[in-house]
Amino acid sequence: IARYGLATPGEVTQGAGAVAMLVSTNPHVLKINDDSVVKSADIQDFWRPVYQDTALARGKFSTEQYIQFFCDVWQKYCAQNNCNFNDFAGLCFHLPYTKMGLKALKAAMDSCDNTCNATNTCNATNLSESSRKCLLSRYETSTKYSRRVGNIYTGSLYLGLLSLLELDELELDGCTHENSDIPPLKSGDKIGLFSYGSGAVGEFFSATLVPGFKDALFAREHADMLDSRVRLSVADYEAMFSSVAPYAPEDFVSDTSHRERAHF
Repeated sequence: IARYGLATPGEVTQGAGAVAMLVSTNPHVLKINDDSVVKSADIQDFWRPVYQDTALARGKFSTEQYIQFFCDVWQKYCAQNNCNFNDFAGLCFHLPYTKMGLKALKAAMDSCDNTCNATNTCNATNLSESSRKCLLSRYETSTKYSRRVGNIYTGSLYLGLLSLLELDELELDGCTHENSDIPPLKSGDKIGLFSYGSGAVGEFFSATLVPGFKDALFAREHADMLDSRVRLSVADYEAMFSSVAPYAPEDFVSDTSHRERAHF
């Protein structure tokens, strides 16, 4: 259920899709590192009820949880792996909408700055200005595809990764770095990835680009695929949205004997 309803606050963050990838022992694009850090908690921020065809969400609360989850797993990841922002060439995020990851990234960066200011011990372990500029610029590059496609839930993290890798040096549809002095990605660069699911679970892990990774990308093909789509008017979209099969509470009926002594 990836629908929020017409004229609702969540309407602009709805959508569905997927990213296909090949996972192998000899990767052509990047190596996924065994350094995952996970946090989970019972957070009532999002529901997909079986009795209606639109999702329910507490938007502001959900965004706050997303930001907190990223800050928590990021701090834990850095502690376990003895690293910091300066060790990453880019960070990719789960993107229900493109500013959500930016809010989390800036919150973690601000936390780093506040720690630095409070202790007055700014050194190599703190966020350098060049790293800040590079990470923010590459974050914008990672959101280019999502701005055209919209929210695809779990796949949005990997759509962002594709966007970062494929648009890093190419000028496709005006997609270029906001800062021209940002160097291109290269083999050996480490990319951070943050995955999130309401309810809630957050995970941070990293991947390292391998030699020849640019030869395994399909930037031109993906640009052509996006350009070939048909633009709908608002009226056409709303008509399509409303053209669905009946979906109501009475469609879901079960024998009460199946629920005897059940906890839920």
